[in-house]
Amino acid sequence: MPLPPEITADAWRSLRCEWLWVYRGAVPVCGVWSAEIPVPAGVFFVEQGSGRIRADGKEIMVKRGEAFFSAPGPRQHWFAPGTRLLSVGFRCLWPDERPVFRAGLNFAGKDGTKPLKRTAEAGTPQSSDPENESLRRSILCGGMIHLSQLRTATLELFRRVHRGRKAVTFREAVKPMTHALAGWSAREAAFQSWFAVWCEVMRKHGTSPEPQTATKGRRSRVEQLIAWLDTRPLDQTTPTLPPGFGLGLRRADQLLQQHLGTSLRGHLERRRLDAARERVLAGESTLKQIAFELGFRHASHFTAWFRRQVGVSPSVYRAGGSEAA
Repeated sequence: MPLPPEITADAWRSLRCEWLWVYRGAVPVCGVWSAEIPVPAGVFFVEQGSGRIRADGKEIMVKRGEAFFSAPGPRQHWFAPGTRLLSVGFRCLWPDERPVFRAGLNFAGKDGTKPLKRTAEAGTPQSSDPENESLRRSILCGGMIHLSQLRTATLELFRRVHRGRKAVTFREAVKPMTHALAGWSAREAAFQSWFAVWCEVMRKHGTSPEPQTATKGRRSRVEQLIAWLDTRPLDQTTPTLPPGFGLGLRRADQLLQQHLGTSLRGHLERRRLDAARERVLAGESTLKQIAFELGFRHASHFTAWFRRQVGVSPSVYRAGGSEAA
C-alpha cells in the first residue's frame, strides 16, 4: 500500500479546503443525460436506483450500494427514475488553484471490492486502464477500500450539519445561510473529520495528493495570474493580464492550461457560472437583474447561456430541477 506524502505543516496550511454541500435525497431530473457541467471533487452513494457518469472519455455505471468518487472537472450524468443519493462536494486546492486530488478519481466501487470502471458499451471491467492496473497492484499488496467506513462518516456529517433532518435536497444544501461563529466552527470541524476518512480511502485506493508547485519564496506566475483573474468584474469575459506580467496572452493561456486544464477565458466563464448558480439559487434577485449583473444585455441571452452550461433553464434550476451529485 503506498505511503501518503509527507510535507511541512506550513505547506498543508496553505491549502484552501472547503466543503460545498452534504445532502441526502432524490435526484429530481431522471432518465435524461445532463449537459456537460463542471463539478468539484466529491463522492456520492447510490441508496436507491442507479446512475451513469461520462467523464475522462469513459462511461461509468454506478449501481445501488455503490459509490462514485468524482474528480474536479467536466462531466455528464444520467440517473434512473427514483434514484436517491447521499452526496458530499468539496474543493481542496493548492494556492495556485490546482486541485490537491485529481488523477485516479472518477471511479465507482462498493465496499471491500476492487472499484473497476465499467462502460455501458462493453459492460465489463476495463482491465487495460492504467489506473485500474495501479489499483490492482495496491490491492495485491493488501490495500482494500472500505466504503462502509466512509458512508458511516458521511451519514455522521449529514447528521451534524442538518440536525434532525432525514432528507435534504441539493438546492437546500447549497443555499447561502448565516451562522454564528460557534455553529460555523462546529460545521467546519465536522467536515474536517469526514475529510480525514475520505483521505484514508484515497490512500487505500492508491490515489495520492498532487505535488505542490515550488514557488521559490515568491508567488508563482500561475498564482499571480489566478489572483488577477479572480479580481476581474464578473461581467468581464475577455482575458487581460496583470501589469508587468512578463508573458503574452497566448503563453499565459498555455500556462493555465498546463496547470489547471482550462483557458483564461474558461476560468473567467467558470467564475461567472459559479456566481450565476449561487445567485439563482439564493432567489434574492430576479433573473433579469442577475443577467444584467453578469454582463448580459438581455435576460433571454442569459437564459440560453445558462441552459448550455447547466442543462436546464435558470427558472428550473431555481425550482430544484437540477442537482449535482
